[in-house]
Amino acid sequence: MTLAKSLVLGSQHIYDTVPTGLAPDKVHVAKGKVEMALDRAFRLRPEHIESLFLLYRLTGDSKYQDMGWKIFQNLEAHCKTDLGYGGLSNVWSVEGKNNDDMPSYFIAETLKYLLLLFAPDDYVSVEDFVFTTEAHPLRKVSNPQEVILPNGSDFTVPVPFPWLLGVLVLLLTTLFVAILILGTRLTRLLRGQKRSRIEKSS
Repeated sequence: MTLAKSLVLGSQHIYDTVPTGLAPDKVHVAKGKVEMALDRAFRLRPEHIESLFLLYRLTGDSKYQDMGWKIFQNLEAHCKTDLGYGGLSNVWSVEGKNNDDMPSYFIAETLKYLLLLFAPDDYVSVEDFVFTTEAHPLRKVSNPQEVILPNGSDFTVPVPFPWLLGVLVLLLTTLFVAILILGTRLTRLLRGQKRSRIEKSS
């Protein structure tokens, strides 16, 4: 937990030291300072906000909400457009232009984690749910026997259209055999033509 807090505070420090309040995509950090931006763009990524959400839920410390609120205000100030949201090509320029691109993960992850950061703790609780890499909540199951299967415990996944699969297998097999036969006949024909040419030339 100590390492997690340190990493998040370090990441937040980058957000706080940039004029737009939105961190560049790639930076080189040395001695606690951002020495060089390897990529000055902000691409609406969710990872930092996801970390704020998880640390807030695990610790209850409202400072992580404060950090998230600052980022949300900066998103509204610098990334919101008439048609949605766009990343920044240069986070050091307050008057910079927005990228003509709003990735699907911005809505699916970035905004979702901002919502969860300020939602009640029992709203999609981290005690009951685990999140996939695309921020889809999956309910935890402590005991597999608690899972309710359709039609009882003898539930099996039905094979869709088994007769159709059989027909497809038959067609593919027939096609393979036909190609094999045609290939054999073509080979014999070419060999016969070659022999006749040799005999004529001799």
